[in-house]
Amino acid sequence: MSNQNLSPILRETIWDIHGRRCFHCRKTIAFAETVIDHLVPELLSEKPDQLNAVKKSHGLQETFDVLSHANLAPSCAPCNTLKGDNVLPVGQLAILLSRVEEKLPILAKRLKNRKDERSLDNLLRAISIGIEQGVFTIAQLHAGLSREGVLALIGSMASAANNAAATFDPEKIFLTKHALQRMGDRMISATDVLSALREGVALESVDTRRDPPEYRLRSSGGLVVTFHRKDDHVLILTCYQS
Repeated sequence: MSNQNLSPILRETIWDIHGRRCFHCRKTIAFAETVIDHLVPELLSEKPDQLNAVKKSHGLQETFDVLSHANLAPSCAPCNTLKGDNVLPVGQLAILLSRVEEKLPILAKRLKNRKDERSLDNLLRAISIGIEQGVFTIAQLHAGLSREGVLALIGSMASAANNAAATFDPEKIFLTKHALQRMGDRMISATDVLSALREGVALESVDTRRDPPEYRLRSSGGLVVTFHRKDDHVLILTCYQS
């Protein structure tokens, strides 16, 4: 068992980029059953003489860090227990470390994306009081999203009647309980919605038979948002992944 403090996000990302399989026996494992294994035993980080000996015998660079991402791999509990604190044979260790190294660029990119997502989630929590009350001002949201480099909530929309661009700057946005429930039921997170907004949205249809008219937007990622617009107010009715 690792004594190194590894964040849940790092552990989950390592598990995911390696196919959600044990690095040793290659069996599929659930995240809850995953142990993050130090291929070169973690305890050597506190025994520099032994670590230097392993580096020399196994052809590792002097700068190799036992606690770095380059030494971490997902393992099932039985394989991790069987391996224990033993140093793997030269050839086997070299192959495993090479496989980890191949995934390091993907790991770095995923972790950066997760960091951005956490930043966006923090932004949403900052305006959560307004959401819980069923309303928040577009000025609050626009200011926050602009700081995070996200597009305005509703930018320019194409008119369904003449396909002409129209400026849309609602004063308030409301969410129905149904919309919030659907987000929970369909596992649509705030990050999913904001990622769709970052890419931009396209007006798919307008039902003018309703009063107020009912709009439906579809993002490039397939996220559909249905809402009413009346004067400077928007009421989000539902959203789902198509």
